[in-house]
Amino acid sequence: MNTIHIAYALNDKYAEMTCVSMCSVLTNCEDSEIVFHLFAEQLSREHSEKLTGLNKTHENAGIKFHNIRIDGDLFVTSDYDTCGLPNLTKETYVRVLMPDLLPDLERLIYLDCDTIIEGNIARLWEIDLGGALAGMVPDYSTEPKEAKKRILGIGESDAYFNGGVMLMNLAGLRKFQLSRKAAENVSRLYKIVTEADLNWYADQEVLNFTLRGEVKKLPMRYNSYFWISLPLGECINECIETLLNPVIVHFIGTPKPTELGKAPINVPEWERYYKYKVISPFAADGDAERSAAFKAREENTLNTLMPTSEGYLIHWYSFHFAKQIFEIAFQRYMAAVNGKNVVIWGLNNRTWTLAVYLVACGLEVKGIVDGLGSNRGIAVFDYVVGSPDVLQLSADETFVILDMHNYGIARQIMTTLQSWGYTADDYGYVFAPICEGAGI
Repeated sequence: MNTIHIAYALNDKYAEMTCVSMCSVLTNCEDSEIVFHLFAEQLSREHSEKLTGLNKTHENAGIKFHNIRIDGDLFVTSDYDTCGLPNLTKETYVRVLMPDLLPDLERLIYLDCDTIIEGNIARLWEIDLGGALAGMVPDYSTEPKEAKKRILGIGESDAYFNGGVMLMNLAGLRKFQLSRKAAENVSRLYKIVTEADLNWYADQEVLNFTLRGEVKKLPMRYNSYFWISLPLGECINECIETLLNPVIVHFIGTPKPTELGKAPINVPEWERYYKYKVISPFAADGDAERSAAFKAREENTLNTLMPTSEGYLIHWYSFHFAKQIFEIAFQRYMAAVNGKNVVIWGLNNRTWTLAVYLVACGLEVKGIVDGLGSNRGIAVFDYVVGSPDVLQLSADETFVILDMHNYGIARQIMTTLQSWGYTADDYGYVFAPICEGAGI
């Protein structure tokens, strides 16, 4: 039987999420022996016993606790939050110390506590790093990555990576002396990142700086999250696979799934979390009520987000419910498109979601255009954003989806399309607001 080593860094606050994540690994990887390495400065007896309880319910689970001490003066933390982010503890630095903390291992998967595994993690374990020191997925959040890359000295053609999922070449990282280099650079990096008025993501900044040029880019499905920005230049088929069949789902940002009463930033993925929580040692009597409250809020939001107006085909979707709303509206799109070429007019952080689900459901997107000259030439998936002038002579064969936040601008574009021979049946308006009164 294949043996896979997985590490988490945790404290009492994140014990439940860690256990649920472990439970999801074991459920989806029954053909391998899983050895979990749990790193914590202190953990209550109650939580330790619950985590150890996975040994009793899963024959393929091995659990090793590692007590650690991290120098809080050396490894800088940050406080903020209630949605001011980052609220990072010193435990987050454990991953940069892994090569020395696990001296007998040559390979390791590191997972953040706020992850759910929905596929066989052996696929990740078996990836050939080809001499790279680590494998990571690029960061697709709304973080201003180009600014971070400039500050951290990352090459223009290289990615800025999310450190929440890592396939680590521990043998190579020991020779590279990652732990020493990280400790030497953390204070200086903290200073230059915060002085540039950018968020400090602790180990992620240190890893991106220290390992620049030494990281293999992993497919997006190994670190998928709903709170995501435009994956520029990516293959649209990879994004479709990621959203429909992710291997690892990451609850980045706040609130976490354990905070069901707060605004549901990661709402579409919460059901993934609770289906594993109810079979974990942290299952609680109130889970059914929480799930019912979630479903009620979801229904209320979905119902509120589906108006039509003035005879135009309108598909209102929010950040939180893009997939569900799209599925409800899809048949209306199919009827309106009626075999025509589909072109998206507009470029924002949700355009990628719209394009992914159009293509996933069988509507081939022929291109993306935008009236803003500054957006032209940007690579979005396999497309390059072009000028809307290409639509001027194709009214009979094109259906245009207007993807912009400002309805006033959308009205102007509708007028332009009409002057080019388009009728109200030849275009649709998509708007992506955070809707007030929608139970969000």
